[in-house]
Amino acid sequence: MKLEKRAEEKKQEIFEIAQNTIAPYFSNPEQLSRKIIEHFCRITPPEIDTTIHLITNIKLGGLGGAKSSKPGNIWLNWRKLLIDGAESILTIVGAVAVPWLIPLAGLVVWNKVWSLASIKIDERHAAVIWTMWKNRDEENCIENDKILDLVNKELSEYNRPKMTEKELKDILKDLEEMECIEATEENKWWLREWVKTTYE
Repeated sequence: MKLEKRAEEKKQEIFEIAQNTIAPYFSNPEQLSRKIIEHFCRITPPEIDTTIHLITNIKLGGLGGAKSSKPGNIWLNWRKLLIDGAESILTIVGAVAVPWLIPLAGLVVWNKVWSLASIKIDERHAAVIWTMWKNRDEENCIENDKILDLVNKELSEYNRPKMTEKELKDILKDLEEMECIEATEENKWWLREWVKTTYE
């Protein structure tokens, strides 16, 4: 029971990260945050290790059994968030909201849970990852030379300032450091679909 409680605590911790990220953009971010976490994260509780570990008790001169716990798992999945879940999430926020607020929460959670990079993430990062996912090919890749025009088209639809080539280059470097994307030899970026990490 304690281990299941630990999973609930971890889920609440991640939910609060998402909620705090999108709170400046919405008057009531709770429902949206829960929906984002529902699609983006899967959390399993730690488990009791059923293997018997023999320990020597020198004072008593005997052997005894000790139980330990295996760490819990956290899966983060971009496809489930941005492809499978985007439509239902956007229904909550309405047509007036910019769609990349969904990946903005995802990026902050990803960084806190997985990459732990010292990067200040903002909606410009989110606009880039959103655009890349929308325009990826069947191998989850997108040509580097096409990204700037696609991002600026997306930004202009929501009256946001255009992105310069230098700004895009810096953001792509940040996303690469966070291990969201990976450069290929064909001058493309490969989009990492999911990661798994553990917690105690």
